[in-house]
Amino acid sequence: MNERFIASLLAQVSYQRLVAANYPVVKERAPVGSGGFVRFSHGVNQFACFHSPDNTFTVSFTISRAEPVLAPLLTLGMAKKEVLRQLRLAKSRNTLQVTELEGMARATLFFQQEKLAKITFQATID
Repeated sequence: MNERFIASLLAQVSYQRLVAANYPVVKERAPVGSGGFVRFSHGVNQFACFHSPDNTFTVSFTISRAEPVLAPLLTLGMAKKEVLRQLRLAKSRNTLQVTELEGMARATLFFQQEKLAKITFQATID
């Protein structure tokens, strides 16, 4: 668990930053309420946010190519030891899951050859 890391990750990949990046957008109505899902794409990198008049938050993303929105927090190709230092961990396997305290958000970091190769994120919607 690492509240600080998840919070900083969500600050980097926020709805506002994705809109400002002018990535291609697809909007979908949510099944309930006045909000909807907004999906952004940047090449193979995909992002989904929930947006309504009352609430806006990142629901999921998958990053497997260089992604400027993540800089300077994380960069694909970053050394595994540097990522672990940020998380205050001594060691990890090649797949590392980081959650926040309530378990409503989970980031999964994938490493290959001791370097960050892919990042996924999933949040639970109540």
